[in-house]
Amino acid sequence: MEKTIIFLDIDGVLNQLQRNYFIDIDCVEVLAELCKNINGEIVLSSTWRLGYSNIGKSTPQVEKLKHIFESYGIKIVGRTPKLGDRAEEITKFIQLYGIDKYLILDDDKREFLSGLLPHTFIVNNRTGLKGYKLKDILKALSN
Repeated sequence: MEKTIIFLDIDGVLNQLQRNYFIDIDCVEVLAELCKNINGEIVLSSTWRLGYSNIGKSTPQVEKLKHIFESYGIKIVGRTPKLGDRAEEITKFIQLYGIDKYLILDDDKREFLSGLLPHTFIVNNRTGLKGYKLKDILKALSN
């Protein structure tokens, strides 16, 4: 099965927005189920990406996130560059690595100043992913 890249925002998606640097395990469980269903791997598009390193140590928050993800079988494979708005950063990553299949999980349309990209699922930041059924998220892949 072909890999699907999931461009992942953290705050508002894996937690409730008012609880920064907190990871809600119920949200992680939804993400893990999604990854299993679509053969998904994570590229961080969140501001958390600035603390991510695939060589050496990441920030303590990201190290904790990596540990949680590992325990659920979720794999982080990279991060988007810091260019401007999220749409621009994700587009550049897609072009750079020739990504064909992707899904964007974010809670803030304002991060996409140049416009929402296809396959974007906007999450309610009051519930994070735990407020959704898998089938609702999967619909974004057909957009």
